[in-house]
Amino acid sequence: RDVYKSPGKAFIFSALAPGTGQLYVGAKRGYVYLGVEAVAWATSYFFHESGTQKEDEYMNFADAHWTEPELGDSVGVDPDGLTITYNEEYHNRIVYFREHDKGHYYEDIGKYAYYTIGWDPGTLGDYLDMRDDANRLLKNSDYAIMAAVVNHVVSAVDALRLARSHNVSLGHGVNLNLKLKGGLHSGGVMLVASRKF
Repeated sequence: RDVYKSPGKAFIFSALAPGTGQLYVGAKRGYVYLGVEAVAWATSYFFHESGTQKEDEYMNFADAHWTEPELGDSVGVDPDGLTITYNEEYHNRIVYFREHDKGHYYEDIGKYAYYTIGWDPGTLGDYLDMRDDANRLLKNSDYAIMAAVVNHVVSAVDALRLARSHNVSLGHGVNLNLKLKGGLHSGGVMLVASRKF
């Protein structure tokens, strides 16, 4: 620990791999940052995998329990009391989403009245619960990634400060020294200013 440590290196090390800058300086708390990093990524992976499985589950459930309404089927009543029927616009939209945008497809069939009438009786609630579970799990995965990013920033700043404090404790700075030059009768005094880096 009696050797100069580069604050720049400490910062970069911990920015890339939290905790390594602290270990470079000689601080054991670097293991804490490494631990937080490992837990954050493991947590993100767990939630992502669980969320992806839940997505597959609700998609398979929808494929088994939702059927597109027939053109002309009654899908509700407008504010004036007139019957709303399933039409070409609704049909074309859901067909497009089914072929080109699965996310919108599986969202819309559980969201809009002109599609929700296509569900088998009593199944829509279960479907919506599965979607909510999947979204919650995937959001938790994102939160864990955000925690990892914060860990990088905090660790990098902490490593920088640790390196600077370490160097100050070594007396790195400007030092003034008196040096005697020459012999006993023909000597001189020299004031030397030096800086350690």
